[in-house]
Amino acid sequence: MRILVVCDEWPWPPHQGDRVRLEAIVRILAEKHKVTVLGRPSELCPTNMTGNLRTMALQISKNRLNLLKHPGLPAAVALRISTSVQERVISEAKAHDRVLFYQMKTTAWIASWFEANKVVIDLTDSLGLYYARRGGAFWQAESARTFRWERHLAETYSVTVSSEHDRQAIDPKGRLRVMIAANGYWLPDHVERHPEPNTLIAVGNWNYFPNRTGILHFLQQIWPQIIEVCPDARLLVVGRGQNPMPGSAVGIEWVGEVNDLAQWYGRASLAIAPIYVGAGMKTKIMEALFYGVPVVASQFATEGIDSNSLLVSSTSDQDMATKILQALDLGLRWQEEERVQFLENHSWDYTLMPLIHLLEQGGLR
Repeated sequence: MRILVVCDEWPWPPHQGDRVRLEAIVRILAEKHKVTVLGRPSELCPTNMTGNLRTMALQISKNRLNLLKHPGLPAAVALRISTSVQERVISEAKAHDRVLFYQMKTTAWIASWFEANKVVIDLTDSLGLYYARRGGAFWQAESARTFRWERHLAETYSVTVSSEHDRQAIDPKGRLRVMIAANGYWLPDHVERHPEPNTLIAVGNWNYFPNRTGILHFLQQIWPQIIEVCPDARLLVVGRGQNPMPGSAVGIEWVGEVNDLAQWYGRASLAIAPIYVGAGMKTKIMEALFYGVPVVASQFATEGIDSNSLLVSSTSDQDMATKILQALDLGLRWQEEERVQFLENHSWDYTLMPLIHLLEQGGLR
């Protein structure tokens, strides 16, 4: 089968959640099918993925005048409307058996020509839900536009999202073509855990609003409570983007972007995920768990993730500080049977099965 994957940009390197998911989708599809990734070039795909896979460059730009021309559309879609890009997508789609549009922004190039059963749209997250949670008049208006568009897509095509919260936000009555294809992770090639005492780790793209605001809140409201009780506590802040930390932060090590996460997760006693806005299922939590690192997260960040012995949810700033200190003191562990079951049930091969099935079978009928 020939499958066209339309994306805003190629998934390589997979250094943030949306790219991690797309890279997993492409990797699984290319094991059995001929896959073309059509999007804005980032870096070339790894040599070990080139068997059934080819990449094609798509010249994508944003036109702000489109916001005036299409006031009823979500900004992420309106900005990308382009006749030339749409014509290129249509031309390539005609040579393929199925087309996967990755995330809502690429639906700017869907045309009436597309047969419903030939198309699957992986929204990943509900942007309508994300905008609604940001609050404020502008984001509420954008949320309304986005929900209308997401529901329009789900009335016509097969749509997948990563969590039940996202599915219910788009389709509260269960009448539309929305399925869950959860986030997962690959088992790392090498996991050597030599955790250093009282060492925390936070991993993320620090230019992404939910990550940046979350870590700043943590440093201002929660970290001082931890340092007061545990003066030798350290926090490793790992990931791409601008350094989010105030210069006066005590016990913080800004690591920045790294090529290999294994050594940093190997040093950590505990991972944190203080996220308070957004949607979808947090890949960063799955990543830490697959490296065998316990996680203390805000209640919001654990949405869609099965409870387990290594994942602790917190309900307030004080509760998060308390649970971090308890986790450092206790040293969370899971039983071998639980570990094996969790890794099997949350591998990308398992979690993405509904999405792969839709592409192979020709969408919901």
